[in-house]
Amino acid sequence: MSRVAWARELAGSTAVLVVALWLVWSTAFVAIKVGLRHADPYTFTLLRVVAALLVLVLAVAVRGRWQRLGSRRLHAYAVALGATNVAGFLVFQNAGLADAPIGVGSVLIYTQPFLVALGAWLLRGETLRLGQVAGMVLGWLGVVIVVVGELDVGSTPARAVVFLLLSALSWAAGTLVFTAVPRELSVLDVLLLMNLYGVVPIALLVAAGVGPGPTADWDTTLVACALWAGAGASIGGLGLQFLLLRRGKAGVVSSWTFAVPVLAAAQGVVLLGEDAHGALLLGGAAVAAGIWLVNRRPAR
Repeated sequence: MSRVAWARELAGSTAVLVVALWLVWSTAFVAIKVGLRHADPYTFTLLRVVAALLVLVLAVAVRGRWQRLGSRRLHAYAVALGATNVAGFLVFQNAGLADAPIGVGSVLIYTQPFLVALGAWLLRGETLRLGQVAGMVLGWLGVVIVVVGELDVGSTPARAVVFLLLSALSWAAGTLVFTAVPRELSVLDVLLLMNLYGVVPIALLVAAGVGPGPTADWDTTLVACALWAGAGASIGGLGLQFLLLRRGKAGVVSSWTFAVPVLAAAQGVVLLGEDAHGALLLGGAAVAAGIWLVNRRPAR
């Protein structure tokens, strides 16, 4: 096998794409946390979406198929995804992470698979297996352990917990919307337009001076963090997730996302010196196990 053929086969491997997803999403938490030390949550959110838009516009320009952006269906889905996966998810995520350690933030945000399974059951009538129900119970028990532990030690305020759970809810809603997007619509086009629509309410929040008001220390660290959080997580991460969903690998993607909060929490401890107390370790393990149970496919 030639080197080119081997490289293409490797890039097309589901395992490789899933590992890439782990690395992109887990390291994004570090970039976000560092970036929030240099800018308020809303300004940083605006910067990361603008960074994503710049990269996406360049990618679409290179492809040279602008006429495909005129599809009404594409815009309808992009508006819904812009409200959920961009404005809602990112604003609440950054507002929560501004006052919460990476470990807590990643554990709470990754309650998303439980919310997706619950939404599919309520909205689409999908049957929940006993293992899925057990996984959701175990996962939410883990969330309770983490939240109670954090509130007990006083390291995470209650408003941050609410923001992070709202972020998970927004992401879950966006995931359910994307599963309905027709396959003939390009993932790249969807990413571009959803960020374009999503940036509008974020810019209005910054212009209105919500929270502490627009503040930013303009340096290379802030720019690098915004680029990685925007181009890496918002384009690379969601792009990988969407591609795997398109390949019919939803179970693989969801069942293996349990590794992301574990990796993110470990990076927070190692790279940023965050505390890893018993409640976080126990609750995080319960959430990871719950995600695996919710998305595990029964043996045929």
